[in-house]
Amino acid sequence: MPCVRLLTTVKYKRSNDGEYNNDEVNQWLMERHAGLHLHKICSSTAITHQMITHGIVTHGMECATEIDEYQMTALHILCANPHVTGDCIRAYLQLAPEAADQQDSEGMTPFQYLLCRSDVTFIEGDEDRSFSSLMAWWYGCMP
Repeated sequence: MPCVRLLTTVKYKRSNDGEYNNDEVNQWLMERHAGLHLHKICSSTAITHQMITHGIVTHGMECATEIDEYQMTALHILCANPHVTGDCIRAYLQLAPEAADQQDSEGMTPFQYLLCRSDVTFIEGDEDRSFSSLMAWWYGCMP
């Protein structure tokens, strides 16, 4: 599973062999989603459902199922984003429900990324953290 820290600038110490430094890693993080507009939007720390809707409408429905070098759609990125809200996921799924079943290079779907997170608190009014509850919410977001 990709590190959630891929969503933000991080500070790394130079490895023993001097292979990586902070500037190189942060440059890679900035360029990771070059040409993948919705991926960039979904990795934002200030993500909103309006940004998702605008991104899909502006860049076309095909951007919702575009994949990066790890076979991840923007929905994978969104579900790993610690700043995501339920409205963001709902907006994405309502416009592009076919992205929900895409598997990345590790065989994981966006829903599985959501399940891996222990900090999910966006299911409004629902304290039941069970798999069945989260799954019902997920499928309730789709048209």
